[in-house]
Amino acid sequence: MEYQKKKKQRSVWERKWIQRRKLHGAYNALSRELRMEDPSQLRNFIRMSAEDFEELSSWIAPMFQKMDTNMRQAISVGERLMLTLRFLATGDSYASLSYLFRIPANTICGIVPEVCQALSDVLQEKGFLKVLKILLQFTTYYDLLFKYFLN
Repeated sequence: MEYQKKKKQRSVWERKWIQRRKLHGAYNALSRELRMEDPSQLRNFIRMSAEDFEELSSWIAPMFQKMDTNMRQAISVGERLMLTLRFLATGDSYASLSYLFRIPANTICGIVPEVCQALSDVLQEKGFLKVLKILLQFTTYYDLLFKYFLN
């Protein structure tokens, strides 16, 4: 007897509350309010000034040119960056961030590493991570010397 795998039908393409991301998500609603009413709290939320956030966002934007489809809206570069910065600053779970930003946790699972890699690439390119690179080289050199003299 031959068994056929049944293709599981999706009951919902995108949950209704996630579809309201542009209206109620942290990036569009909360950050806009904080930017207008209380910039110091925005700085606390994203751990940098709004100007620095915009500049950093413009640096990584070419790496994340996504387009809206008929089924759903693309997640903007600003949303991706703010989500990642919030994750790095707080260590919140992807599930927790999904409620705040109204982005599914499985999508966040892909966004955070992508943005971290983009940040690493662009900051190295701009020369911000040279000190880190030198420190890593020094540490490797020190480890080799230490092992040589220890044996």
